[in-house]
Amino acid sequence: MIETIALQHSYDETTVIDGISLTIDDGEWVVIIGANGSGKTTLVRHFNGLCTPDSGSVIINGTPVSANLLAARTAVGMVFQTPRDQFVAATVEADVAFGPENLGLSHADIETRVSDALATVGLSECRHARTSELSGGERARVAIAGVLAMRPDHIVLDEPFAGLDLSARASIQDRLRTLAANGTGLITVTHDLEAVINDVDRIIVIQEGQIAYEGSPTSACQWLSTHSVDIVSPSILS
Repeated sequence: MIETIALQHSYDETTVIDGISLTIDDGEWVVIIGANGSGKTTLVRHFNGLCTPDSGSVIINGTPVSANLLAARTAVGMVFQTPRDQFVAATVEADVAFGPENLGLSHADIETRVSDALATVGLSECRHARTSELSGGERARVAIAGVLAMRPDHIVLDEPFAGLDLSARASIQDRLRTLAANGTGLITVTHDLEAVINDVDRIIVIQEGQIAYEGSPTSACQWLSTHSVDIVSPSILS
């Protein structure tokens, strides 16, 4: 479970997160939407300690992030908007193995985790490929595999569909549905609400560093139809 309590964060004199209290249950698929600069990316970067709050707290599985950063980063994996930015090795296999190796696991355990993660994202045949030679969609799936190999309770995906063609986008959508069906909690930050609207459990709208609305996709669409949120496509509200 992910909890934030009265979370506050500023950059210089600008308040980006303004008192957000939020609970995300295990196995829940939550999508976070909001205009550029609304604070959504800063919010999720607190979930595994990539950002430190000015005040308030973040609690992962009952333990404050500040008390056990490693536990938080093991429980909450992060897939960044530009997947190649998080690659640390030249080959797919080595990159996916990096996280488990840093957990001090045995060679056999690492091998199992790498194989399972690559199979989950449909890239077993790319195991020995160089990350620099992958397509955009393949890079996104390798980034997800690298997080999966850590076996987190939740995965945060920041704009997972950005820059992908229709085929790659469909592949990522399919993999996310598989993860959700298998019980992995997902937190998706996206401008592309239409891509996930039929799959998620809850939509959270962030405006000016606060939660403007949260609810089921049906109720959120009703709210969005009467409120101005720049990123929302009118087609999902009809």
